[in-house]
Amino acid sequence: MLQRYSQNGKFDSKSGEEHLNQLLVLAIYREEAFSNHAITADRAIMDESCERICDRAEEFGFEVLVRRVPGEQYKELTVQELKSFHLILSMAQGEDLLARLKRVEVESEKCSPSFPIVINSVDAIENCFRLNLSKKLKAAHLPYPEFLVIDPREIGAPASESLLITHFIERCGGGVWVKRGDFHALSDQDVVFVKGQEELWQSLQHFCKEGVERVILQRHVEGDIFKFYKVIHRHFSYRKIHTSPTASLVTHTHEQQQSMRLLAGRVGEELALEVYGGDIVIDGNGKLHVIDVNDWPSFRSSLKDAAIAVADLCWDKVIKSTLLHHTDLLNKRNSTRSLAIANAKEVKGAAATQYLYGTVSTEHQG
Repeated sequence: MLQRYSQNGKFDSKSGEEHLNQLLVLAIYREEAFSNHAITADRAIMDESCERICDRAEEFGFEVLVRRVPGEQYKELTVQELKSFHLILSMAQGEDLLARLKRVEVESEKCSPSFPIVINSVDAIENCFRLNLSKKLKAAHLPYPEFLVIDPREIGAPASESLLITHFIERCGGGVWVKRGDFHALSDQDVVFVKGQEELWQSLQHFCKEGVERVILQRHVEGDIFKFYKVIHRHFSYRKIHTSPTASLVTHTHEQQQSMRLLAGRVGEELALEVYGGDIVIDGNGKLHVIDVNDWPSFRSSLKDAAIAVADLCWDKVIKSTLLHHTDLLNKRNSTRSLAIANAKEVKGAAATQYLYGTVSTEHQG
């Protein structure tokens, strides 16, 4: 049974035919604990994306009902309720909420059409956790700086561990980045540059107190740093956020800019990302290095364009690929609301409801 957004913020069951022209969207905002210095910006891109999704879908005669949920309020989202949506925009990071979304994804794969569609997928989000990210980019032979994984709880333990760390720092030229291995930076202390053993031990003690079990030591790459933003197949933008005092190329060629676009695309493919961003360094020799990747970034410098791209992505995945495929509306881009409903009703009875809204069987809802 489909469910409808009501004024009290909950969903009430309604008959299928009454809502043949409605799309149910859930927007899960990133938990504030995971939005280091970006709470307002994270909200802004999600808000703008929801607005553009509404605009885009209504062009085809669909009413969009959006429920917006802060990540901290995820406990009210049961698996059963999550399954009632057609589209979920997810900035989720917390383990419990991701587990619920993963269950929904797995169960939706058993149905046709597969609702809800989740952007980004749980796998893609978890691929951006630092340790997972590092291993995947290395395995894909992408230009990701050399790194070493250590357990901060053993910093005073075996001598072989300390010796390994010492040799790594020396090989990296005496200074390395220290990064928490589970999530992105939750505070400024979670990604720091250290120049020697004493600074390193102080940083590792911080992670011990935070209960972080894996830390990444990573080679520093000197060069100009660019932040990029990407919506798969639809949007790519970048901005320079740091000019190296010693290894800047001053100007960057068109070929390097194109290389950034291609590298960002390859990163997204390897991590199964659709809405994402990251940081790329161009060193003094013109070589590119990926140093960070994030799911659902804030798109600070291209918010409106990115939101339009997100809306188009959602339209293609949900409306074109699933809803309109069975109603022969794909080429009727200027359809009015009444025409959209009329064509939808050409699919008879229960089949219409299932094709348009993924009405699920009792087995699927259980």
